Amino acid sequence: IIGLCLGFLGNRSFFSYAENPEEETVKVAYFDVGDYYQEQEDGSMKSYDAAYLDMISKYTGLKFSYVNCHTWDQALEMMRNHEIDLVGTMQWTQEREDQYEICDANYGYTIAELAALADSPYIYEDYAEINGATVGYMKGYVIGDKLQKLMEEKNLHFQFKTYENQQELDQALKSREIDLAAMTANAVHSDWKIVEKFAYAPFYFASWKGNEALTDKISQAIIRINIHQADFDDQLIREYFPVMVNSPYNKEEMDCINENETYRIYLDPQTKPLVWYDRESREMKGVLVNVCEQLSRTTGLHFEIIPKTQMGNDTNSEDTLVTYRTLYYKNDMNADLEEGVTDSILDQSFALYHRVGEDYQTDGAYSIAVVKDRDGLYEYLRDAYPNCVLQEYDTPEKCLMQVAEKRADITFVNTHIANNFIIEDNLNKLIDVPMSEVTFGIALQFHGDQAQLLSEIVDKGTKLVDSDMVGEAMLQYAIQATPKVTLTYLLQQHFNLVLIWVLVFIVILLICLSLLIYAYLMKKERNRMEEINRERTDFFARMSHDMRTPMNGIMGMLELTDQTSDLAEIRNNTKKAKMSGKYMLSLINDTLDLQRLESKKLTLEPQYVYVRDFLDNITEMITPSAERKGIQFIVEKESIDEEYYIRIDQVRVKQIFINILSNAVKFTPENGMIKMSIQAAESCDGQGAVKITIADTGIGMTKEFIENSLYKPYSQEHNKMTNKYAGSGLGLAIVKNLVELMNGTLTVKSEEGKGTTFTIFLAFSYRKKLADGEENRSGNNDRTQWKNRLNGKHILLCEDHPLNAEIAQRLLEAAGCTVISAADGKEGVNYFTNTAVGEFDAILMDIRMPVMNGLEASEAIRALDRSDAKTIPIIAMTANAYDSDKENCRRAGMNAHLAKPIDVEELYRTLGTCIT
Repeated sequence: IIGLCLGFLGNRSFFSYAENPEEETVKVAYFDVGDYYQEQEDGSMKSYDAAYLDMISKYTGLKFSYVNCHTWDQALEMMRNHEIDLVGTMQWTQEREDQYEICDANYGYTIAELAALADSPYIYEDYAEINGATVGYMKGYVIGDKLQKLMEEKNLHFQFKTYENQQELDQALKSREIDLAAMTANAVHSDWKIVEKFAYAPFYFASWKGNEALTDKISQAIIRINIHQADFDDQLIREYFPVMVNSPYNKEEMDCINENETYRIYLDPQTKPLVWYDRESREMKGVLVNVCEQLSRTTGLHFEIIPKTQMGNDTNSEDTLVTYRTLYYKNDMNADLEEGVTDSILDQSFALYHRVGEDYQTDGAYSIAVVKDRDGLYEYLRDAYPNCVLQEYDTPEKCLMQVAEKRADITFVNTHIANNFIIEDNLNKLIDVPMSEVTFGIALQFHGDQAQLLSEIVDKGTKLVDSDMVGEAMLQYAIQATPKVTLTYLLQQHFNLVLIWVLVFIVILLICLSLLIYAYLMKKERNRMEEINRERTDFFARMSHDMRTPMNGIMGMLELTDQTSDLAEIRNNTKKAKMSGKYMLSLINDTLDLQRLESKKLTLEPQYVYVRDFLDNITEMITPSAERKGIQFIVEKESIDEEYYIRIDQVRVKQIFINILSNAVKFTPENGMIKMSIQAAESCDGQGAVKITIADTGIGMTKEFIENSLYKPYSQEHNKMTNKYAGSGLGLAIVKNLVELMNGTLTVKSEEGKGTTFTIFLAFSYRKKLADGEENRSGNNDRTQWKNRLNGKHILLCEDHPLNAEIAQRLLEAAGCTVISAADGKEGVNYFTNTAVGEFDAILMDIRMPVMNGLEASEAIRALDRSDAKTIPIIAMTANAYDSDKENCRRAGMNAHLAKPIDVEELYRTLGTCIT
């Protein structure tokens, strides 16, 4: 495209890249602190610090080597002398802040503990027993100050002894020179008894004074780890600090456990694979049963699992009664629970299920079948679906059957239970509603005098339950689900076979031929439906991942902004959040674009564009990502004149370029090359054509994938690199449809491991100069020009959402406008009716509003008997972005349409154009 490519680079070099800097090696101290640092046979280090530094290395490129400093004090001295660069597990004090460079971000938390030998008489939190004990700790540790505070809080008196290093402290306890050892959790031996926990505190990496470059780099990496891998700290703490995670039982709890009472737990036997009664073994089985058995081992309590159906006769018993509850935590996993209710012992996912082929709207009024006595479910459903009516049934199976038999619209049940019944009862007409899945906790509820004490014992035992066991049990019981072989099942699943036996007596040859044709068609249709279902599942999984990624970036940047008052950091965070928001919007737009392209409803909007500006804009969008990977970007052009104006739909043509170039950058390894060749194919009487070739040295594609799936929506070839850069798989499908819509051609050649080349031919009209009145839409919008046009204008803003209204009002006021805001369409009509003719210069109108929507309000204004009612510009500003929505706005008398989220330049330009 004559300009189209030409400007892409012009005579200037837009791309530069730097060689990767030499890897920096950081010397890290380790010292004697129990079993915390473990040097492996291959020379590597195993510890919480080493695991965290391995992750930091991935974010920074830093390399870490470990130096044995023997003691904490010696490690600090070597760091002051610059013999080592980094010390971990440092707790902050003002004195240390003055002596060392301490990272701004902590990389974990520790806790001080009083430990005793396993055969000692001490019990956790038995303060009367430990009063007067001799306590030892290491010199130079801040734990000494923490002990003084503990004595004040608990009214304790200790005798103290200090030791030079951890080895001496350990030996003093083993020889009974001291009764208790005070140390951080990471130094406590696994066979020691924990008597008290105190002084929770964060710990940091620190370096010698003046080495801010290193500590800043590590702090930034820790922040990024917290944003992108929020549970990383928890995983390491569970692995390396199990003593800190687990809570010992105190004296009251131990007395309760030693009573050796048997507690009957009543579970619903009709919730397979969670719980069911096995008639052959005459035992209760299921995942929840396994968890309760594990809790019995970790707590020492004796449990007997009883079917809930037998609970009626036992409620008057003096024994402690144990039932279970479904907990909906909403956003607070630490919410206060009723007395006697444990924390969740097993998390389960629940989802909505409806009949195949029936539409479902999230804001609709439906009847929802739910199981009785599921308090957590009711709380959630009433909150999430206020328009729906709940219908209670005895079992999940009955709930599913009500939907299958059209006595209820949808049901909300445990996904594992639902899948089990769908398989066993052949309810293949039911399917889950996409993205309706919610996680609930299942808890035990104790009843009786010791209910709260027993729940606290179970909470401690829950932390010791093997999570791998739970996963294995869930998989094992789910696999055991098999269909019930009934006559109905045979007719549904083997109709062809039954039909053969019925008709074989009539005309054997005709029947065989008919069945073969029927089987072929059914198999083809089934394969097609299975493929559609796989694509849909894959699409939702990818979209969920891709949506969560920018959303995580937005929330993370907002959280960091909330924690700082530094204006430069706030601006930087806002910029990054805005970039993530634009990426999320692009995912939504891609989905809408593909739908419009496939339904032939997308129309091009060509305008004259100055070639140089347009291509410069594309270059600026691709250059940063190429430079970050050290990719060499080369542009070659022949017979291309950047000084021309070409008539194209710049948004759609830009989509073609950006989608192909972004993929090239994404799937080209570091230090690779991307070459873009632009060649004028022909030019005559204001009409031109261009050949664009984009070649990369990336991973390439297989011939099979190119022939069968390349332009197929939601498709992406699976390998190590594509798994790393998973996307929605819509980009090339959109490119293919756009090129064909522009009457162009698109071809591709690729070889695995060597690269890919795309070739595009496009035609267009061009001019050397524009005639008077013709608008030049370049790649860069002039926001200042349009803002100046809006200065002093009076705008009526109809928007029901307070935050959206505030954003629009502040953007307009920034352009010098006076804004009157209405909370709904009726209020907007009243404002307009009660003002003088010509007082307002334009109206911004949301579509979905209470009382009176935007379409109704626009029609009402146009129908008013006053001179400006027919002429005042009314501009839709709405999230309704389909072509049909734009047509509805036009029919209601609106002049223009702006899709949310609002683009500031487009807002100013549209308003300025309509008003002037």
